Amino acid sequence: MAAVMSQVPLPASDLCSPSVYNGSMVELKRFDDPVLLQILCDALQDKGIGYRVDNAGMHALLPLPVVMETRLFVDEARLAEAEKILRDFEMGI
Repeated sequence: MAAVMSQVPLPASDLCSPSVYNGSMVELKRFDDPVLLQILCDALQDKGIGYRVDNAGMHALLPLPVVMETRLFVDEARLAEAEKILRDFEMGI
């Protein structure tokens, strides 16, 4: 019998917990602005889209563009939804 995954959004603390999330993550965007990153993460969280942030805070320690940009990864299965959120967000800036 195949396991059925629930579509109920995970609690915010579990969105990228390795013990809960077993799917594949893909890079959505690289950021050098922590405020924009936080706004996008909040939007992803509101939609229940799993995400992971790599190199968070490293830009403050080593402010070299491209070398230490913060990278945002999202659930590969929901990449299209995340890209739409990103497009809508970028149109508003």
